[in-house]
Amino acid sequence: ECTGCPFLAYPVEDEKNFKELKIRAIFDDVGVDFNSFKFQMKTPSEAFGYRYYAKQVFGVVSGRVTLGSFIAGTHRLANNENCPVLTDELQGLLAQLLELVRSRKMRVHRGNDAGLRFAVARHSRSRGELLLVVSTSDKNTASQLKELAKDLLEANSNLVSMTVLHNAAPGNSLLAGEELFQVGKNSIAESL
Repeated sequence: ECTGCPFLAYPVEDEKNFKELKIRAIFDDVGVDFNSFKFQMKTPSEAFGYRYYAKQVFGVVSGRVTLGSFIAGTHRLANNENCPVLTDELQGLLAQLLELVRSRKMRVHRGNDAGLRFAVARHSRSRGELLLVVSTSDKNTASQLKELAKDLLEANSNLVSMTVLHNAAPGNSLLAGEELFQVGKNSIAESL
């Protein structure tokens, strides 16, 4: 099941034009002249494996912990394992994370039950580095998550940082909350 990324059916040139207009609007909003930058919109060279940013929700689908996205207009989670639009490196990192969470039988946030909520990962196109942020509504899992972070950093040589946030607030603000800890660097290098 797929959440239906809206651009999958677009011709590549239409997608590129849409995104350029969005970027121009952001520059306009902050009072920066888009044309003052040497900025070139690049067309993905492949139909898949082009997304360098992943925003995932922890949930349970068919009795199994998974990472996915909400299907538009619902709170139903679609399993995003092996999502074809993510880079292979992001797919690999999220698969490693999910395997560690499952093998340690870590709880997932569901209704009033505290647990893991979100995973946000970034893959640097310029250096290949990976950055991961995991959000939990349960502060009591901090030591378990530190062990997970250590193991994940050892298992994936491209992962340079994992940050864990405490986010018990209602809603779907993926990067909201108090930082519980960070292992590794606090940033990755990227080029536009």
